[in-house]
Amino acid sequence: MGEKSENVRDRCAREEQTRTPGYDPRDLEYVKAMLDYVRDDARQDYLRVTAALALAAIFVTQVPIAELRRLDHTHTVVLFAGLGCLVLAATAYFT
Repeated sequence: MGEKSENVRDRCAREEQTRTPGYDPRDLEYVKAMLDYVRDDARQDYLRVTAALALAAIFVTQVPIAELRRLDHTHTVVLFAGLGCLVLAATAYFT
C-alpha cells in the first residue's frame, strides 16, 4: 500500500505542475478511484445476473415435463411466475 500511495503522490506532484492554480490533483485521483469502483460493481452485476439466468435455465431444462404436468394448475402458475420474477429481477438489477 505504501508504494502505491507514493506513486499516487508522485503523479499528483507532476500533474500539479502542469495544471491551473485552482486545480486539486486529489480530485483526479478520486475520480479514478470511483471509476475503478464502478467497474468492479458492474463486474459483480454481470456475475449475479448470469447466475440468476443460469439457475432459471437449469431449472427449466432439467425438470422433466412429466413432473411438471403432475403439478396442479396453481402450483404451475406459481412456479413459472417465480421463474419469470427471477428473470425480471435479474434484468432490472442489470439495468
